[in-house]
Amino acid sequence: MPLLLTEKAIEKVKSYAIANEIPATIRAGVKGGGCSGFSHVLFFENEKETEETDHIFEFNGVKVFVDMASMQYLEDTTIDYTESMMTSGFKFTSEHIKSTCGCGSSFSM
Repeated sequence: MPLLLTEKAIEKVKSYAIANEIPATIRAGVKGGGCSGFSHVLFFENEKETEETDHIFEFNGVKVFVDMASMQYLEDTTIDYTESMMTSGFKFTSEHIKSTCGCGSSFSM
């Protein structure tokens, strides 16, 4: 599968969506910037604002939209949700990422 959302990530999206009374619909993407060249983005999406060219994935009731330009960078990417004493959040992992910056918020391919 070109993109995978883990069970933990699915649960977190659904939990937030229920608490905020919004659809469990997110947009995953890549934008230029950061010290390594690219950064991942993830945010809740209004289905009415999607584009015809978006790729749409569904994972156990959670829809994920990816724009055409970002899809090439998200091929074979797993989105997980991690929690630790220091931080929590969504984490993107891919075998195609060659390096990340020191803080882990940007990457190069």
